[in-house]
Amino acid sequence: MRNSYLKEMGIDVWTLRGPSAASAVESLLPSADDAEVTGELEFHLCFLNYRSFGICLSLGQNQEVISPGASRFCDDVALALNGSDLKAGINIVKWPIRGQGDRSVSAAESVLLQRLNGLPGLILIFGDTTASLLPGVQGIANNQLFEVNGRQFLLLSSIDQLCQGSGGKRSLWQIIQEHRKSP
Repeated sequence: MRNSYLKEMGIDVWTLRGPSAASAVESLLPSADDAEVTGELEFHLCFLNYRSFGICLSLGQNQEVISPGASRFCDDVALALNGSDLKAGINIVKWPIRGQGDRSVSAAESVLLQRLNGLPGLILIFGDTTASLLPGVQGIANNQLFEVNGRQFLLLSSIDQLCQGSGGKRSLWQIIQEHRKSP
């Protein structure tokens, strides 16, 4: 019901299917059947590398860079986790990539795997839109740490939701403190 409502509003909704038996790596994207139903596969993600952890978040289709507010927020999270104000390496992926002939789901998976493998072992995922592109997220609630293919992911609300009030930031701070205490 929710998916049909979102589709009526013009919001692309991706439903992850189980990985194909032929695939050695878990699928990061909807199945080819889903791509055919919804049209051409599109996503726009930003990957930030802070050396000890990474961040992945969605950008708007017309947004070429991460907003100054979101960048400042991510830098504050890095300061809380690392204790230093190290600037992130930024990698933005807008799919389909202009000029690339292969626009298949497997080519998109390959691009995402390459970007994720370039990040450290802990990756913070901000927002449900971003999480919908990753495997194993169904049934995972926000603020939970989980592992996929040897990488730890922490699924969080979107930056906009976290910044709406002190409750979201307080919750994020508590999660960061819990992560720092764990081995």
